[in-house]
Amino acid sequence: MKPSLLPVGIYDNLPPESAFEAKVVARLLKNFGAHGYEAVSPPLIEFEETLEKGVGKNVAKSMFRVMDPLSHKMMGVRADITPQIVRIAETRMKTAPRPLRLAYAGPVLRVEGEGLKARRQWMQAGLEIIGSEAIAADVEIVRVAASTLMNAKVTKLSADFSLPLLLPIILGELAGNAKITKAIAQKNLAPVRTLAGKAAPIVEALMQAAGPADDVLKSLKKLKVPKEAAQHIERLEAVLTALKKTLPELSLTIDVLENHGFDYHAGISFVLYTAARGGVELARGGRYYTSLKTKKKGGTGDAVGCTIAVDDLLSAIPRFKQKPRVLLPLNAPETLRASLIKDKYIVVQALEAASSLKLEAKRLKCTYYIDSNQLKKV
Repeated sequence: MKPSLLPVGIYDNLPPESAFEAKVVARLLKNFGAHGYEAVSPPLIEFEETLEKGVGKNVAKSMFRVMDPLSHKMMGVRADITPQIVRIAETRMKTAPRPLRLAYAGPVLRVEGEGLKARRQWMQAGLEIIGSEAIAADVEIVRVAASTLMNAKVTKLSADFSLPLLLPIILGELAGNAKITKAIAQKNLAPVRTLAGKAAPIVEALMQAAGPADDVLKSLKKLKVPKEAAQHIERLEAVLTALKKTLPELSLTIDVLENHGFDYHAGISFVLYTAARGGVELARGGRYYTSLKTKKKGGTGDAVGCTIAVDDLLSAIPRFKQKPRVLLPLNAPETLRASLIKDKYIVVQALEAASSLKLEAKRLKCTYYIDSNQLKKV
């Protein structure tokens, strides 16, 4: 095996992409901070038992594990940062005032890639509100995440909403039926009509409830569903109504039964994607319970958050304009270096005397060079 060979789905991030990623992440956190979200930085690796608690159970199978030589306990490399945010909120920041607004950014590692994507390591960034069941919190998470993506120059941004708990409420005891679940996922009506009993007409209507938000909401409100299900629909309507006012440029759609990746969500869930470049999913989020202790019948979760896949975001936005690079000769005055940096140049210091500063600047990919204390173009 070649010494430079990396495992499948693991990549080096080289210039200029690495610098671009760092700038984007910094801007995401800055934007989150402007809305009151305080940045935290959890460790890359923790004890397995803590990473698997609560919402962490849903990514436990995706986690790399290793034995800690000091404690002789199993440790896990995080596959998702959200469980760590919950841990921090419930331990280190247990006494902090609620609602608690936290933001984060960092790499995650998974045993397998997602869908058609081969990558197993990527950068996550996100924001969470812990300790609020308010509709305003749902609105805020979508608004801040979407406006942050728009500020990053994402075009044709859409938010697609779903209600993961609606189907279990309507199916009742049949919710765990694997055949029904498979048929719904495959959009296969025949088995649903046979297996879902009295709930079949409503389930069929829900399977077809996908498209522009206003149209789907009208269809949903006509359905005769249990009170608890109706409350979820009413909450979704309230969130969408608020978003139309606060972020009218955001396209809104609904796919009621979409539940891929929403295994631990307990209320309104959403995906943010851009229709540009063939369509790219950039972020996903929604309501969830921080632990079994906070779970209650008819509840919608005591936390809401959103995770941005930074790698996908980088592919969907234009590159930043690069600062011009200038070659500074060996032994040039320090005041000159400071002046150039102040004037927004990237200063590359020559480490040896060069026979031709112009040729050396060209070799080092500089646009300018300094000759006799004068700025000259290559």
